Amino acid sequence: MAPVPRDLTAWKAQVIQQGIGNKTLGEIQPTSGSKIPHSAFLQLRAVWLPDKLASEATKNLYETGLIGDFTELINKVVTHGFSQADTFHNFLDDICGSSNITPAPQSDESLVNAPAIEPKFSSFVVPLGQWKLLKPAAPERVVPGTPPHNAIKNKGALPLDYDKPPLSPSFSRELDLGIVDITSLLMSQQLETPSKVRVKESPATPLEESQADCASASPTRSPPESPAFSSGGESEAEPIAQVAGRPESSSTISLRKPRTKYEVQTSNFFSSFFYAFFPHYLTFVWTRYLEVVTEEASYRFGGKRPVSSGTAPSPPPIFIARTDGAFYEVGDDGSRNKRGFLPFELKPYCRAEKLAATCREETAEMAAIIYEEFVMDNQYPPSDEQEALDKTHHRFMLSLNRDEFYITIATFTGHYISYISSTSTPSNPSNLEVKHLISFQPHGPFSLLVRNHMTIFREIMLSMAMKKINHRGSKGQIVLNALQSRR
Repeated sequence: MAPVPRDLTAWKAQVIQQGIGNKTLGEIQPTSGSKIPHSAFLQLRAVWLPDKLASEATKNLYETGLIGDFTELINKVVTHGFSQADTFHNFLDDICGSSNITPAPQSDESLVNAPAIEPKFSSFVVPLGQWKLLKPAAPERVVPGTPPHNAIKNKGALPLDYDKPPLSPSFSRELDLGIVDITSLLMSQQLETPSKVRVKESPATPLEESQADCASASPTRSPPESPAFSSGGESEAEPIAQVAGRPESSSTISLRKPRTKYEVQTSNFFSSFFYAFFPHYLTFVWTRYLEVVTEEASYRFGGKRPVSSGTAPSPPPIFIARTDGAFYEVGDDGSRNKRGFLPFELKPYCRAEKLAATCREETAEMAAIIYEEFVMDNQYPPSDEQEALDKTHHRFMLSLNRDEFYITIATFTGHYISYISSTSTPSNPSNLEVKHLISFQPHGPFSLLVRNHMTIFREIMLSMAMKKINHRGSKGQIVLNALQSRR
Protein backbone atom coordinates (compact mmCIF):
# COMPACT_ATOMS: atom_id res chain seq x y z
CA MET A 1 0.00 0.00 0.00
CA ALA A 2 1.20 3.51 -0.80
CA PRO A 3 2.82 5.56 1.97
CA VAL A 4 0.91 8.47 3.44
CA PRO A 5 1.62 11.70 1.48
CA ARG A 6 4.06 14.13 3.05
CA ASP A 7 3.01 17.28 1.16
CA LEU A 8 0.42 18.70 -1.24
CA THR A 9 2.29 17.56 -4.35
CA ALA A 10 2.51 13.96 -3.13
CA TRP A 11 -1.17 14.01 -2.13
CA LYS A 12 -2.27 15.27 -5.55
CA ALA A 13 -0.17 12.62 -7.29
CA GLN A 14 -1.72 9.82 -5.23
CA VAL A 15 -5.26 11.13 -5.77
CA ILE A 16 -4.71 11.15 -9.53
CA GLN A 17 -3.09 7.71 -9.44
CA GLN A 18 -6.02 6.29 -7.45
CA GLY A 19 -8.51 7.91 -9.84
CA ILE A 20 -10.59 9.49 -7.06
CA GLY A 21 -10.31 13.14 -8.03
CA ASN A 22 -14.01 13.35 -8.87
CA LYS A 23 -15.24 11.24 -5.96
CA THR A 24 -17.02 12.78 -2.97
CA LEU A 25 -17.04 11.94 0.72
CA GLY A 26 -20.54 10.59 0.26
CA GLU A 27 -19.13 7.90 -2.04
CA ILE A 28 -16.83 6.46 0.61
CA GLN A 29 -18.01 2.94 1.31
CA PRO A 30 -19.16 2.26 4.92
CA THR A 31 -16.37 -0.30 5.25
CA SER A 32 -13.72 2.42 5.07
CA GLY A 33 -13.79 3.14 8.79
CA SER A 34 -12.20 -0.21 9.58
CA LYS A 35 -8.59 -0.20 8.48
CA ILE A 36 -9.53 2.76 6.34
CA PRO A 37 -8.54 2.10 2.71
CA HIS A 38 -5.88 4.38 1.31
CA SER A 39 -8.27 5.84 -1.25
CA ALA A 40 -10.74 6.85 1.48
CA PHE A 41 -7.88 8.23 3.55
CA LEU A 42 -6.85 10.39 0.58
CA GLN A 43 -10.40 11.73 0.37
CA LEU A 44 -9.97 13.08 3.89
CA ARG A 45 -7.33 15.41 2.38
CA ALA A 46 -4.60 14.70 4.93
CA VAL A 47 -0.85 15.08 4.69
CA TRP A 48 1.57 13.85 7.32
CA LEU A 49 4.67 15.98 7.67
CA PRO A 50 8.02 14.39 8.59
CA ASP A 51 8.46 13.81 12.32
CA LYS A 52 10.00 16.58 14.38
CA LEU A 53 12.19 15.96 17.40
CA ALA A 54 10.67 15.77 20.86
CA SER A 55 12.74 18.82 21.79
CA GLU A 56 10.88 20.89 19.16
CA ALA A 57 7.42 20.12 20.53
CA THR A 58 7.26 22.77 23.26
CA LYS A 59 8.03 25.64 20.89
CA ASN A 60 5.55 24.45 18.25
CA LEU A 61 2.76 23.84 20.76
CA TYR A 62 3.28 27.29 22.24
CA GLU A 63 3.29 28.98 18.82
CA THR A 64 -0.01 27.31 17.90
CA GLY A 65 -1.59 28.39 21.20
CA LEU A 66 -2.16 24.84 22.43
CA ILE A 67 -0.10 25.41 25.59
CA GLY A 68 1.01 28.51 27.48
CA ASP A 69 4.42 29.73 28.57
CA PHE A 70 4.54 28.87 32.27
CA THR A 71 8.21 27.83 32.45
CA GLU A 72 9.06 29.95 35.48
CA LEU A 73 6.01 28.80 37.43
CA ILE A 74 6.60 25.15 36.50
CA ASN A 75 10.20 25.28 37.69
CA LYS A 76 9.00 26.72 40.98
CA VAL A 77 6.20 24.21 41.42
CA VAL A 78 8.19 21.04 40.72
CA THR A 79 11.13 22.00 42.95
CA HIS A 80 9.16 23.01 46.04
CA GLY A 81 10.00 21.27 49.31
CA PHE A 82 11.45 17.78 48.85
CA SER A 83 12.34 18.14 45.22
CA GLN A 84 9.58 16.89 42.94
CA ALA A 85 12.20 16.98 40.20
CA ASP A 86 14.34 14.51 42.17
CA THR A 87 11.49 12.04 42.67
CA PHE A 88 10.67 12.29 38.97
CA HIS A 89 14.26 11.49 37.99
CA ASN A 90 14.39 8.64 40.54
CA PHE A 91 11.33 7.21 38.81
CA LEU A 92 13.04 7.43 35.41
CA ASP A 93 16.25 5.92 36.79
CA ASP A 94 14.34 2.95 38.16
CA ILE A 95 12.65 2.38 34.81
CA CYS A 96 15.85 2.61 32.79
CA GLY A 97 17.86 0.53 35.23
CA SER A 98 21.54 0.94 35.99
CA SER A 99 22.68 -1.92 33.74
CA ASN A 100 21.53 -4.55 31.30
CA ILE A 101 21.58 -7.17 34.03
CA THR A 102 18.28 -8.34 35.47
CA PRO A 103 18.19 -7.13 39.09
CA ALA A 104 18.29 -9.75 41.80
CA PRO A 105 14.80 -10.53 43.12
CA GLN A 106 13.93 -8.98 46.46
CA SER A 107 11.69 -10.49 49.09
CA ASP A 108 8.35 -8.90 49.86
CA GLU A 109 9.53 -8.17 53.40
CA SER A 110 12.65 -6.32 52.22
CA LEU A 111 10.61 -4.20 49.82
CA VAL A 112 8.02 -3.30 52.45
CA ASN A 113 10.68 -2.35 54.98
CA ALA A 114 12.80 -0.33 52.56
CA PRO A 115 12.93 3.09 54.29
CA ALA A 116 13.72 5.12 51.17
CA ILE A 117 10.82 4.04 48.97
CA GLU A 118 8.30 6.75 49.89
CA PRO A 119 10.60 9.81 49.91
CA LYS A 120 12.53 8.51 46.92
CA PHE A 121 9.53 8.22 44.59
CA SER A 122 6.82 10.24 46.33
CA SER A 123 3.83 10.59 43.98
CA PHE A 124 5.54 8.40 41.38
CA VAL A 125 5.19 5.26 43.52
CA VAL A 126 1.85 4.37 41.91
CA PRO A 127 2.84 4.80 38.23
CA LEU A 128 6.09 2.94 38.92
CA GLY A 129 4.13 -0.05 40.16
CA GLN A 130 1.74 0.12 37.22
CA TRP A 131 4.59 0.39 34.73
CA LYS A 132 6.26 -2.71 36.18
CA LEU A 133 3.04 -4.62 35.57
CA LEU A 134 3.46 -3.74 31.91
CA LYS A 135 7.19 -4.36 31.72
CA PRO A 136 8.54 -7.39 33.59
CA ALA A 137 12.22 -7.31 34.47
CA ALA A 138 14.22 -8.41 31.44
CA PRO A 139 17.91 -9.13 30.86
CA GLU A 140 18.00 -6.54 28.09
CA ARG A 141 16.71 -2.99 27.90
CA VAL A 142 14.01 -2.08 25.43
CA VAL A 143 15.78 -0.08 22.76
CA PRO A 144 13.76 2.90 21.45
CA GLY A 145 12.53 2.27 17.92
CA THR A 146 12.18 -1.50 18.32
CA PRO A 147 8.99 -3.36 19.25
CA PRO A 148 8.92 -3.68 23.06
CA HIS A 149 7.72 -7.28 23.01
CA ASN A 150 10.69 -8.34 20.90
CA ALA A 151 13.03 -7.13 23.63
CA ILE A 152 11.38 -9.12 26.42
CA LYS A 153 13.33 -12.34 26.60
CA ASN A 154 13.08 -13.20 30.25
CA LYS A 155 11.89 -16.78 30.30
CA GLY A 156 10.53 -16.30 33.79
CA ALA A 157 7.97 -13.69 32.72
CA LEU A 158 4.99 -14.43 30.54
CA PRO A 159 4.82 -12.13 27.49
CA LEU A 160 1.84 -9.87 27.11
CA ASP A 161 -0.75 -10.95 24.57
CA TYR A 162 -0.54 -8.43 21.74
CA ASP A 163 -2.65 -10.41 19.29
CA LYS A 164 -6.05 -9.72 20.84
CA PRO A 165 -7.56 -13.12 19.97
CA PRO A 166 -11.33 -13.33 19.42
CA LEU A 167 -13.26 -13.61 22.64
CA SER A 168 -16.18 -15.88 23.35
CA PRO A 169 -19.46 -14.09 24.11
CA SER A 170 -20.65 -13.73 27.66
CA PHE A 171 -24.19 -12.86 28.70
CA SER A 172 -23.50 -12.65 32.43
CA ARG A 173 -24.00 -8.91 32.77
CA GLU A 174 -25.74 -6.04 31.02
CA LEU A 175 -24.13 -3.10 29.33
CA ASP A 176 -24.29 0.28 30.99
CA LEU A 177 -23.82 2.54 27.98
CA GLY A 178 -25.25 5.81 26.73
CA ILE A 179 -27.85 5.29 24.04
CA VAL A 180 -25.77 7.02 21.42
CA ASP A 181 -22.96 4.58 22.13
CA ILE A 182 -25.43 1.72 21.74
CA THR A 183 -26.19 3.10 18.30
CA SER A 184 -22.51 2.96 17.48
CA LEU A 185 -22.27 -0.64 18.63
CA LEU A 186 -25.29 -1.72 16.59
CA MET A 187 -23.68 -0.51 13.41
CA SER A 188 -21.53 -2.84 11.36
CA GLN A 189 -18.04 -3.51 12.70
CA GLN A 190 -16.73 -2.21 9.37
CA LEU A 191 -17.47 1.31 10.63
CA GLU A 192 -14.76 1.00 13.27
CA THR A 193 -11.30 2.50 13.15
CA PRO A 194 -8.50 -0.02 12.57
CA SER A 195 -7.48 -0.92 16.12
CA LYS A 196 -11.08 -0.96 17.36
CA VAL A 197 -12.37 -4.04 15.51
CA ARG A 198 -15.37 -5.63 17.18
CA VAL A 199 -16.70 -9.15 17.11
CA LYS A 200 -20.06 -9.70 15.44
CA GLU A 201 -22.00 -12.89 14.74
CA SER A 202 -23.68 -11.53 11.62
CA PRO A 203 -23.94 -8.04 10.17
CA ALA A 204 -27.07 -6.02 10.81
CA THR A 205 -29.19 -5.11 7.83
CA PRO A 206 -29.33 -1.48 6.64
CA LEU A 207 -32.91 -1.32 7.92
CA GLU A 208 -31.86 -2.51 11.37
CA GLU A 209 -29.01 -0.01 11.39
CA SER A 210 -31.39 2.83 10.51
CA GLN A 211 -33.93 1.70 13.11
CA ALA A 212 -31.22 1.46 15.73
CA ASP A 213 -29.93 4.90 14.83
CA CYS A 214 -33.42 6.36 15.21
CA ALA A 215 -34.11 4.52 18.45
CA SER A 216 -30.85 5.66 19.97
CA ALA A 217 -31.51 9.41 19.77
CA SER A 218 -29.67 11.58 22.28
CA PRO A 219 -28.67 15.27 22.31
CA THR A 220 -25.22 14.65 23.75
CA ARG A 221 -22.40 12.16 23.60
CA SER A 222 -20.21 11.15 26.47
CA PRO A 223 -17.56 8.45 26.85
CA PRO A 224 -18.99 5.05 27.82
CA GLU A 225 -18.30 3.45 31.14
CA SER A 226 -15.14 1.39 31.36
CA PRO A 227 -15.86 -2.25 30.52
CA ALA A 228 -15.79 -4.70 33.38
CA PHE A 229 -13.41 -7.63 33.47
CA SER A 230 -13.82 -11.15 34.69
CA SER A 231 -12.13 -12.28 37.85
CA GLY A 232 -9.47 -13.92 35.74
CA GLY A 233 -8.49 -10.60 34.23
CA GLU A 234 -9.48 -11.46 30.68
CA SER A 235 -11.91 -9.24 28.81
CA GLU A 236 -15.24 -10.60 27.64
CA ALA A 237 -17.42 -9.69 24.72
CA GLU A 238 -20.49 -7.69 25.69
CA PRO A 239 -23.91 -8.29 24.09
CA ILE A 240 -26.22 -5.56 22.81
CA ALA A 241 -29.66 -6.71 23.79
CA GLN A 242 -32.05 -4.77 21.55
CA VAL A 243 -32.49 -3.27 18.11
CA ALA A 244 -34.97 -0.40 17.92
CA GLY A 245 -36.63 -1.43 21.17
CA ARG A 246 -37.06 -5.11 20.34
CA PRO A 247 -34.92 -8.07 21.42
CA GLU A 248 -32.43 -9.29 18.84
CA SER A 249 -32.56 -12.80 17.52
CA SER A 250 -29.61 -15.05 18.25
CA SER A 251 -28.44 -14.67 14.65
CA THR A 252 -28.11 -10.87 14.83
CA ILE A 253 -26.67 -10.33 18.30
CA SER A 254 -23.96 -7.68 18.12
CA LEU A 255 -20.97 -8.09 20.39
CA ARG A 256 -18.56 -5.47 21.54
CA LYS A 257 -15.03 -6.52 22.35
CA PRO A 258 -13.82 -4.57 25.39
CA ARG A 259 -10.28 -3.36 25.69
CA THR A 260 -7.56 -5.88 26.43
CA LYS A 261 -5.71 -6.10 29.70
CA TYR A 262 -2.73 -4.43 28.01
CA GLU A 263 -4.86 -1.45 26.95
CA VAL A 264 -6.40 -1.06 30.40
CA GLN A 265 -3.07 -1.27 32.20
CA THR A 266 -1.35 1.11 29.78
CA SER A 267 -4.09 3.73 30.02
CA ASN A 268 -4.10 3.50 33.81
CA PHE A 269 -0.32 3.89 33.89
CA PHE A 270 -0.46 6.91 31.60
CA SER A 271 -3.16 8.69 33.61
CA SER A 272 -1.42 8.12 36.95
CA PHE A 273 1.90 9.14 35.36
CA PHE A 274 0.32 12.43 34.32
CA TYR A 275 -1.24 13.00 37.75
CA ALA A 276 2.12 12.35 39.40
CA PHE A 277 3.65 15.33 37.59
CA PHE A 278 1.90 17.57 40.08
CA PRO A 279 3.06 17.92 43.69
CA HIS A 280 0.37 16.86 46.12
CA TYR A 281 -0.76 20.38 47.01
CA LEU A 282 -1.26 21.23 43.32
CA THR A 283 -3.09 17.99 42.56
CA PHE A 284 -5.94 19.03 44.84
CA VAL A 285 -6.26 22.25 42.85
CA TRP A 286 -5.88 21.27 39.21
CA THR A 287 -8.14 18.20 39.36
CA ARG A 288 -11.02 20.65 39.90
CA TYR A 289 -10.32 21.91 36.38
CA LEU A 290 -9.10 18.91 34.38
CA GLU A 291 -9.70 15.17 34.26
CA VAL A 292 -7.86 12.38 32.45
CA VAL A 293 -10.43 9.83 31.32
CA THR A 294 -9.18 6.43 30.22
CA GLU A 295 -12.46 5.40 28.63
CA GLU A 296 -13.08 4.85 24.96
CA ALA A 297 -14.97 7.67 23.22
CA SER A 298 -16.83 7.46 19.89
CA TYR A 299 -16.95 10.13 17.18
CA ARG A 300 -19.16 10.07 14.09
CA PHE A 301 -17.93 11.32 10.73
CA GLY A 302 -20.69 12.24 8.30
CA GLY A 303 -24.42 11.95 8.82
CA LYS A 304 -26.22 13.74 11.60
CA ARG A 305 -26.82 13.18 15.28
CA PRO A 306 -29.67 10.69 15.81
CA VAL A 307 -33.12 12.28 15.76
CA SER A 308 -35.83 11.70 18.34
CA SER A 309 -37.95 8.59 18.31
CA GLY A 310 -40.95 8.66 16.00
CA THR A 311 -39.33 10.75 13.30
CA ALA A 312 -37.51 9.74 10.15
CA PRO A 313 -34.21 7.96 10.86
CA SER A 314 -31.00 9.91 10.43
CA PRO A 315 -28.58 8.76 7.76
CA PRO A 316 -25.77 6.63 9.19
CA PRO A 317 -22.30 8.13 9.50
CA ILE A 318 -19.67 7.43 6.89
CA PHE A 319 -17.60 5.89 9.67
CA ILE A 320 -17.25 5.92 13.44
CA ALA A 321 -13.85 6.63 15.00
CA ARG A 322 -12.92 5.70 18.54
CA THR A 323 -10.12 7.02 20.72
CA ASP A 324 -8.89 5.27 23.85
CA GLY A 325 -9.32 8.27 26.12
CA ALA A 326 -8.96 12.02 26.42
CA PHE A 327 -8.29 14.98 28.69
CA TYR A 328 -11.47 16.84 29.64
CA GLU A 329 -12.16 20.17 31.27
CA VAL A 330 -14.27 20.15 34.44
CA GLY A 331 -16.97 22.80 34.77
CA ASP A 332 -17.59 25.04 37.76
CA ASP A 333 -20.38 22.69 38.83
CA GLY A 334 -17.93 19.77 38.91
CA SER A 335 -19.31 18.06 35.81
CA ARG A 336 -17.05 16.94 33.00
CA ASN A 337 -17.41 18.72 29.66
CA LYS A 338 -18.89 16.43 27.04
CA ARG A 339 -16.01 17.03 24.63
CA GLY A 340 -12.39 16.21 25.36
CA PHE A 341 -9.70 18.63 24.20
CA LEU A 342 -6.76 16.20 24.00
CA PRO A 343 -7.56 12.66 22.78
CA PHE A 344 -5.05 9.86 23.12
CA GLU A 345 -4.59 6.55 21.36
CA LEU A 346 -2.96 3.40 22.76
CA LYS A 347 -0.83 1.13 20.60
CA PRO A 348 0.41 -2.38 21.46
CA TYR A 349 3.40 -1.79 19.18
CA CYS A 350 5.96 0.89 18.35
CA ARG A 351 4.59 3.54 16.03
CA ALA A 352 7.31 2.99 13.42
CA GLU A 353 6.29 -0.66 13.14
CA LYS A 354 2.94 0.19 11.50
CA LEU A 355 3.40 3.83 10.61
CA ALA A 356 1.15 4.15 7.55
CA ALA A 357 -1.77 2.31 9.17
CA THR A 358 -1.40 4.39 12.33
CA CYS A 359 -1.41 7.65 10.36
CA ARG A 360 -4.54 6.63 8.46
CA GLU A 361 -6.31 5.64 11.66
CA GLU A 362 -5.41 8.85 13.48
CA THR A 363 -6.49 10.86 10.44
CA ALA A 364 -9.92 9.23 10.61
CA GLU A 365 -10.12 9.94 14.34
CA MET A 366 -9.15 13.60 14.07
CA ALA A 367 -11.44 14.14 11.07
CA ALA A 368 -14.35 12.69 13.07
CA ILE A 369 -13.48 14.83 16.11
CA ILE A 370 -13.38 17.96 13.94
CA TYR A 371 -16.64 16.96 12.23
CA GLU A 372 -18.46 16.60 15.54
CA GLU A 373 -17.09 19.83 16.99
CA PHE A 374 -17.47 22.10 13.97
CA VAL A 375 -20.25 20.52 11.92
CA MET A 376 -22.47 18.21 13.96
CA ASP A 377 -22.68 20.46 17.02
CA ASN A 378 -23.12 23.47 14.72
CA GLN A 379 -20.92 25.54 17.01
CA TYR A 380 -19.02 26.81 14.00
CA PRO A 381 -21.44 26.56 11.05
CA PRO A 382 -19.74 26.53 7.64
CA SER A 383 -19.32 30.04 6.32
CA ASP A 384 -18.52 31.42 2.89
CA GLU A 385 -17.01 34.54 4.41
CA GLN A 386 -13.36 34.70 3.45
CA GLU A 387 -12.21 35.50 6.98
CA ALA A 388 -13.90 32.39 8.36
CA LEU A 389 -12.57 30.24 5.52
CA ASP A 390 -9.00 31.43 5.99
CA LYS A 391 -9.00 31.13 9.78
CA THR A 392 -6.48 28.55 11.00
CA HIS A 393 -7.34 26.05 13.72
CA HIS A 394 -5.10 23.70 15.70
CA ARG A 395 -5.83 20.54 17.66
CA PHE A 396 -3.47 17.98 19.11
CA MET A 397 -3.49 14.34 20.13
CA LEU A 398 -1.29 11.79 21.87
CA SER A 399 -0.28 8.38 20.58
CA LEU A 400 1.47 6.11 23.06
CA ASN A 401 2.57 2.68 24.04
CA ARG A 402 4.28 1.65 27.24
CA ASP A 403 7.70 2.91 26.13
CA GLU A 404 7.15 6.05 24.07
CA PHE A 405 4.76 8.93 23.41
CA TYR A 406 4.10 11.01 20.30
CA ILE A 407 2.42 14.43 20.27
CA THR A 408 0.80 15.29 16.94
CA ILE A 409 -0.48 18.75 16.01
CA ALA A 410 -3.31 18.89 13.45
CA THR A 411 -3.64 22.15 11.51
CA PHE A 412 -6.61 23.04 9.30
CA THR A 413 -8.62 26.04 8.11
CA GLY A 414 -12.24 26.92 7.50
CA HIS A 415 -11.79 25.58 3.96
CA TYR A 416 -11.30 22.09 5.40
CA ILE A 417 -14.31 22.46 7.70
CA SER A 418 -16.40 23.52 4.70
CA TYR A 419 -15.20 20.46 2.76
CA ILE A 420 -16.03 17.84 5.38
CA SER A 421 -19.41 19.46 6.09
CA SER A 422 -20.62 18.40 2.64
CA THR A 423 -20.75 14.89 1.22
CA SER A 424 -21.14 16.12 -2.36
CA THR A 425 -17.90 18.06 -2.89
CA PRO A 426 -15.33 16.22 -5.04
CA SER A 427 -11.67 16.21 -4.06
CA ASN A 428 -10.80 17.96 -7.36
CA PRO A 429 -7.03 18.08 -6.65
CA SER A 430 -6.12 20.44 -9.49
CA ASN A 431 -7.82 23.41 -7.80
CA LEU A 432 -6.57 22.80 -4.26
CA GLU A 433 -3.92 24.54 -2.19
CA VAL A 434 -2.33 23.70 1.15
CA LYS A 435 -5.08 25.63 2.97
CA HIS A 436 -7.66 23.11 1.71
CA LEU A 437 -5.95 20.18 3.43
CA ILE A 438 -5.41 19.10 7.01
CA SER A 439 -1.78 18.62 8.00
CA PHE A 440 -0.42 16.49 10.82
CA GLN A 441 2.90 17.28 12.48
CA PRO A 442 4.14 14.49 14.78
CA HIS A 443 6.71 15.19 17.49
CA GLY A 444 8.64 12.36 19.06
CA PRO A 445 9.23 9.84 20.19
CA PHE A 446 9.24 10.91 23.82
CA SER A 447 11.01 7.84 25.18
CA LEU A 448 10.64 6.76 28.78
CA LEU A 449 14.26 5.67 28.57
CA VAL A 450 15.48 9.20 27.82
CA ARG A 451 15.37 11.52 30.82
CA ASN A 452 15.41 14.72 28.76
CA HIS A 453 12.42 13.54 26.71
CA MET A 454 10.36 12.94 29.82
CA THR A 455 11.37 16.28 31.32
CA ILE A 456 10.11 18.01 28.17
CA PHE A 457 6.93 15.92 28.20
CA ARG A 458 6.25 16.84 31.83
CA GLU A 459 6.68 20.54 31.09
CA ILE A 460 4.29 20.30 28.13
CA MET A 461 1.61 18.58 30.21
CA LEU A 462 1.98 21.08 33.06
CA SER A 463 1.84 24.02 30.63
CA MET A 464 -1.30 22.58 29.08
CA ALA A 465 -2.97 22.25 32.49
CA MET A 466 -1.95 25.73 33.61
CA LYS A 467 -3.24 27.25 30.38
CA LYS A 468 -6.63 25.64 30.98
CA ILE A 469 -6.67 26.93 34.56
CA ASN A 470 -5.67 30.40 33.38
CA HIS A 471 -8.59 30.43 30.93
CA ARG A 472 -11.05 30.13 33.82
CA GLY A 473 -10.90 33.88 34.30
CA SER A 474 -10.35 35.51 37.66
CA LYS A 475 -10.86 32.23 39.52
CA GLY A 476 -8.07 30.53 37.60
CA GLN A 477 -5.81 33.55 37.92
CA ILE A 478 -6.18 33.45 41.70
CA VAL A 479 -4.97 29.84 41.65
CA LEU A 480 -1.91 30.61 39.53
CA ASN A 481 -1.06 33.67 41.63
CA ALA A 482 -1.27 31.56 44.78
CA LEU A 483 1.13 29.05 43.25
CA GLN A 484 3.51 31.83 42.27
CA SER A 485 3.56 33.27 45.80
CA ARG A 486 3.87 29.88 47.52
CA ARG A 487 7.01 29.61 49.61
